[in-house]
Amino acid sequence: NRELTMFYQMSQALSSTLDVDKVLTTLLEQVCNVMNVLSSSAWLLDPDTRELICRQATGFHKEAVRGWRLAPGQGLSTWVAEHGASLLLPDAQADPRHARQDTVARSFLGVPLKAQGNVIGVIEVVDPAPDRFAPDDLTRLELLAASAAIAIDNARLVETLRQQAAALQAHNEELDAFAHTVAHDLKDPLTSILGFSEAMED
Repeated sequence: NRELTMFYQMSQALSSTLDVDKVLTTLLEQVCNVMNVLSSSAWLLDPDTRELICRQATGFHKEAVRGWRLAPGQGLSTWVAEHGASLLLPDAQADPRHARQDTVARSFLGVPLKAQGNVIGVIEVVDPAPDRFAPDDLTRLELLAASAAIAIDNARLVETLRQQAAALQAHNEELDAFAHTVAHDLKDPLTSILGFSEAMED
């Protein structure tokens, strides 16, 4: 009951904002609280390059990790994104798919973020201790990811609409400036034409 209440509150918190970074920050804070982990990160898929980009992270490496880009086939998180399946490893450094062998991470847990049937990113949780995560942890993270994916998708949609509205506003301003220029450029010739017309009429 306590966990269900916590998941409900977390879902409410995620759906209360339409800012992608706030959604991800809230999500990772909840992940750390629920799972008591060293660090977690949220990776979003670039639809053009198919790269995973670290949008938010927690833990002592968070500033270094944020902004990282992983090409397809590079690392455990890209495997999760490409296969659309969760991955639980007791020792990530022993896995040949692990791209960052110099990190202290041993236990790895990765869950895809899916919206409308498509993978839009990955939630990654790591810990320096081996065999740190259990199947229950995977279930919890999948529940968190399901709520987060909907909130991220909604926030991205609003972000896109805002960008389109801003572009439309800029376009309208350009049209207004053009109309003003045209009106100004036509004013003098029209004045002359009217003057000559009056003279001819007289």
